[in-house]
Amino acid sequence: MNQLPLLAEHEALTPRMGDFAGWNMPLFYANATAEHTATREKAGMFDISHMGQVYVSGGNAEELLNGLFTNDVSKLKVGRSHYSFLLNEEGGVIDDLILYRIGEESYFMVFNGARAAEAYGIVESAAAALGEVELRWEREVIGLSIQGPGVEAITEELLGQPLPAKRNIVISTEDGVSASTGYTGERGFEWFGPIASGRALWQKALALGVEPCGLVARDSLRLEAGLPLNGQDLDRDKSPLAAGLGFAVKMKKAADFRGKAALAAGAHSEQSLIGFKSSGPIPRTGYEVVTADGTVIGAVSSGGRPPGARNTIGLAWVSSANLSEEMSLSVRGKLFPLEKVDIPFL
Repeated sequence: MNQLPLLAEHEALTPRMGDFAGWNMPLFYANATAEHTATREKAGMFDISHMGQVYVSGGNAEELLNGLFTNDVSKLKVGRSHYSFLLNEEGGVIDDLILYRIGEESYFMVFNGARAAEAYGIVESAAAALGEVELRWEREVIGLSIQGPGVEAITEELLGQPLPAKRNIVISTEDGVSASTGYTGERGFEWFGPIASGRALWQKALALGVEPCGLVARDSLRLEAGLPLNGQDLDRDKSPLAAGLGFAVKMKKAADFRGKAALAAGAHSEQSLIGFKSSGPIPRTGYEVVTADGTVIGAVSSGGRPPGARNTIGLAWVSSANLSEEMSLSVRGKLFPLEKVDIPFL
């Protein structure tokens, strides 16, 4: 199992550890609910060093990335970032990622830990065929995500620059990359860079009262914000268009990105991702969604109950043909009505 560079720092706080994407990760420290609440009300910090940090540069870098990813790289300005997808040829999701443009011919991207090797291999193969592109997957690095309404007051002390008013702004590229991105629905920033600098940032944030948070809180926060988890809400047989994420899929751009033809032909459109609320038990991944006559039309991909909430929330893939029907969650032979709602749930 892969070990985080900050393992000793985590162990000093005695967290519950567990395997995630082949990494030994903190699941929670004292209390996952308290970590969720701290991030919503003050500031929380997450170790995301398991994610793949890749630099791309060269005269053909834009052409390479625009021919692989769904968003329009030609429209991405220096100092900005955007959300995008790497698809298979069938239009399913291999990975979702954030791409940062850090120079006219230089980019930085962050892959999900479980898909980093596969995604990098695809980019590497395409780069070799195109030429005039340099790739660098940084391995001895740290990634930290510091999120919450209290982050704005401490960003300048932590990074030497204030938190931008908008999301997806590159704050700095000195000694790593930092930007106003995140996976919680809160204001904040993510920082990626060398181990020594990451360790110093971790310790400084703790000294300023930022709450260390684990994967359990990260998952509940991202669900509440309506953000999908790759490999759970998104996968190789799921279309980003059917998931309601078409804002990151530019079908009209000139570049024929991987999977574009399949999406244009309606690939994977038989199911749609919905958000729902329920008064029943916590909806677990795989619980069936049924119509009034008991017909199974889908299943829950993510579910939970936000701290202090009476109702549970979740994401489910259901038959597109049945979207207008009443639905229920089937749990051990009992049915609990679902209310389809817009996401985010916040």
